[in-house]
Amino acid sequence: MCITFFHRPACSPDQPFKLVLAMNRDEFLERPTRPAEWNGNLFGGWDQQDGRAGGTWLACNRRGHIAFLTNIYTGGNINKDGKGRGFLVVDYLNGDKSAEEYLSDLAADVSLYNPFNLVLLEPGQDGYRVWEYSRNSLGCTAPHQIKEATYGISNHPPGSQYIKSAKGTEALRNIVAEPKSKEEMLNALEHMLKDSQCNWPDKQIESQSVVGGTAGPFSHCNQSLSSIFVDMPNKGYGTRTHTMILVDQQNNIH
Repeated sequence: MCITFFHRPACSPDQPFKLVLAMNRDEFLERPTRPAEWNGNLFGGWDQQDGRAGGTWLACNRRGHIAFLTNIYTGGNINKDGKGRGFLVVDYLNGDKSAEEYLSDLAADVSLYNPFNLVLLEPGQDGYRVWEYSRNSLGCTAPHQIKEATYGISNHPPGSQYIKSAKGTEALRNIVAEPKSKEEMLNALEHMLKDSQCNWPDKQIESQSVVGGTAGPFSHCNQSLSSIFVDMPNKGYGTRTHTMILVDQQNNIH
């Protein structure tokens, strides 16, 4: 499980930030990973797992484009032959296609991937435009723009939502309601990302943990996965990192 929240205020010089983004990366604790650093023209954390090395779940480039990816939960049912999804983030950020063009080409690509949500944030004169494309066990969604100013996305397909996604989205709305300094904003976002309260029962999580009538090997962990901050030491799994990105009115990325 991973979860990401972002806020794009209406274009106004009174707003200190053009973009506020906060993400928890949930992963097996032993999965080899390099910390956030520059890799060519991209800045992000880097997967080092065999066959996946060089991919990432979240990164930005020097032009201010940002991309992130979450898997779509299947209770742990995966196809081991699926291509590494983290390279989709890298390919977009290293390329010169618009977000819409990139996702349209991806939608036409018949390569095998396990289910995912890919979100691309593209800077423009009126602030960030956000595009999303998803593949899941039921098919694909057409590339589309996310219009909401404040939004939360986890491991659910578009059109669905976990309780924790809605809860965190509302928490972010409250955080950005009052102007904050960079330090105040980062502290508030980190506090939100550390929320370990289970939001259970959650019918959406339950429904996704069974694929083709077969409950996945992680389905018995559903309740533990219902919190924004996931901690499952007995499984060697949980929230490994918090990432917070602020883009100010001078187009500096923090």
